[in-house]
Amino acid sequence: MASQETHLLQVPGAALATTVWRGDTKRQPAILARTPYDRLRYARAATFWTETGFAFIAQDTRGCGRSSGTWLPYANEATDGAATIEWLEQQEWYDGRVHLYGESYAAYSALSIASTIGPGKIASCVAMVPALGLFQTAFHPSGAFRLGDRIWWDVCDGAGAGMGQRADEMWPYMNFVCRHLPVAQIPAISPVPLRSFSRVVTRAHTFEVDCSQIRIPLLVLTGWQDCFLDNALTIYQNAIHAPTRMIIGPWNHELETAEPISQSYVDRALVQWVANDYAHVRDKRSSMYVLNGGPWLSSTETPAKSRSLQTLYLHPGAAPTQGVLREDRPDYLPSVGWLCDPYDPYPALGPDDDRSRLMSRHDLIAYSAQPLTAETIVAGRFLITLYMATTAPETEVHGVIVLVRAGSSQALVGAIGRCRPESVVSVVELTMSTAPICVRLRPGDVLKLELSSGAFPQYARHSNTLIDPLHASSLARSWQFVHHRSSMSSRLNFETLSLQSAQERPMEAG
Repeated sequence: MASQETHLLQVPGAALATTVWRGDTKRQPAILARTPYDRLRYARAATFWTETGFAFIAQDTRGCGRSSGTWLPYANEATDGAATIEWLEQQEWYDGRVHLYGESYAAYSALSIASTIGPGKIASCVAMVPALGLFQTAFHPSGAFRLGDRIWWDVCDGAGAGMGQRADEMWPYMNFVCRHLPVAQIPAISPVPLRSFSRVVTRAHTFEVDCSQIRIPLLVLTGWQDCFLDNALTIYQNAIHAPTRMIIGPWNHELETAEPISQSYVDRALVQWVANDYAHVRDKRSSMYVLNGGPWLSSTETPAKSRSLQTLYLHPGAAPTQGVLREDRPDYLPSVGWLCDPYDPYPALGPDDDRSRLMSRHDLIAYSAQPLTAETIVAGRFLITLYMATTAPETEVHGVIVLVRAGSSQALVGAIGRCRPESVVSVVELTMSTAPICVRLRPGDVLKLELSSGAFPQYARHSNTLIDPLHASSLARSWQFVHHRSSMSSRLNFETLSLQSAQERPMEAG
């Protein structure tokens, strides 16, 4: 049975609460996780790793849980982590091999150490569903502000075991807080302190990890449904000097999934990595799960290189808010439009929420393709090209790719774009790219493209003015129009991988 002991590690300006679980072996390697979310939440992981032959070390980051000092997210992880490695090297039971480990913020902590301490002191780094930094997690790649997530994280950050209580205190006020204008002044009216919000809005002290400095073996584990998938891909692409493996599974940011994959899969992959794989990695390779039943694919590129480019053109439909996706280009057909009213914003929905209840809204246009006649795999990014006009000097458009199967709808992936015309009569070519995805489509499935002007409160409302959405104190309504004609062919592009090709590229063992 593993022993458990807690230390207060003294570093400049703080004492870091550090719990060690280890077996009775005299010399053993270690797994190190550093988190603001209560180190004792790693008890299950500690049991698993000690049974596998590793000591497990969990530490509350500075100012969180039982650690003293000032909590400044993302600021001290490299220096405090380096001090922890120095302390670890003094322990008589430590055999000199430590694997950095963590998910979400704890992944950032691990990457911070990995980018500043080279080979020799660190065996490898495991970054699961990583959150790359304060600024990177607060903004969509398009620039849209992740309002709801940012408030919720700020409410809970550093609370450790008290996260639930603080969340309960905030919940009755969420709608009021999210609707406050300007967004930048939300901390002034929030009933629960938001300590990092202003740092994000002003872009002050947004500490980043330079992944190009990582030179130790790196395993990045993420999921197609992870809201920070783009962070994981950035790490994988920028770690140019690190032998790297990436696993993209069906998981969300909590490493949960409705797919038939158990927690044991993640456990086996991690054990194989720390026990053997990390020492033999020489290049980059990714393994990807195909949503809706598998299989796993393996490739040196992310996502898998596809075999065929598909193009579906947007056509108007019989109803004003219903359009059609077809393979033929439209002739000169009428444009369709919707009223964007940020005072009644289009609501955000989760991937598995029932989307049919919103089909009657005035600010949504849904384009549907014909049911598929053959099974295929979509692998890569959806590219949405819209020829648009708007009555606003600047506006925002949200596109969601939806899979309709047996009467139920599942949001696969989304994109956001900003449109700024030269004049009210100008037509703008707006191109939006989704995050990558890999999903199996079956006969009878229907792909749908939903266009709207928001996803509130997940994202802050665009003011439909030239004022930055974070600083706008008022909102304006506007009309948005999508054109359908041969010279302005609004369209949806994506790539497919044949099932035969997929079977030729099975995932490596583990």
